Amino acid sequence: MKKKWTLKRIPADYETLSREFLLDPVAIRVLVNRGYDTEEKIREFLSMEEAVFEKAEGLPDLEKAREEILRFRDEKKKVRVIGDYDIDGVCATAILLKAFAALGVDADYVIPHRVLDGYGLNTNLIEQAKENGIEAIITCDNGIAAFEAVELANSYGITVVVTDHHEVPEIIPNAVAVVDPKRKENAYANREICGAYVAYKVVCGLLGEPSGEEERRLRTELRILAGFATVGDVMPLNAENRSIVKFCLSHLWTGSIRDWMR
Repeated sequence: MKKKWTLKRIPADYETLSREFLLDPVAIRVLVNRGYDTEEKIREFLSMEEAVFEKAEGLPDLEKAREEILRFRDEKKKVRVIGDYDIDGVCATAILLKAFAALGVDADYVIPHRVLDGYGLNTNLIEQAKENGIEAIITCDNGIAAFEAVELANSYGITVVVTDHHEVPEIIPNAVAVVDPKRKENAYANREICGAYVAYKVVCGLLGEPSGEEERRLRTELRILAGFATVGDVMPLNAENRSIVKFCLSHLWTGSIRDWMR
């Protein structure tokens, strides 16, 4: 049976919108067909407001996580970041480590071995942390399903903060903070952000407003990592996801990533 294609024809002033936004009428038709059918909606979709990157109100346990990170620093706790071996987990790990270095948090990291460890936080990693004298663990892009591992960590007196973006099981880990936009308690507007972007949301409120060139450079690096991860983890490119990717690509274009990676 042959497939029959039907073109969606939604009425709109395509020529005027094309001139207004300097876009081909075909691109305007695609936007209109996807629900961006007014000038206001199109402008919002195409804009890149950097202020949105800092917004995180409504993420569950966000303030608890930030308070714990500051406590780890003030009490000179030995912290371990546990990430994941995919692009999202690696970028999330880098975001936390770069931010912690700026904040003065004593932290190392572990990326679980794909074959030997499998995905995410597990009891073997907790045993390793105990042997290494780790006092606190912060997960990124994993941890939401690590109930048993967190229980073991608690029994050893190791404090755990979970940052993740995966689907939430019926019972969440008994960590001091569980930051995940998929939790039912979530009041943050965008549930579909990657693990690296969740990690960025956690630390950006701790870094404060960048006042010098070095601080602005750090914030740019963290955003670029979140943009890479958003693409690599195949997040929907709408709302702020599109903005963070556009920010990332704009810095690829200017060559600033090449300077950063030297």
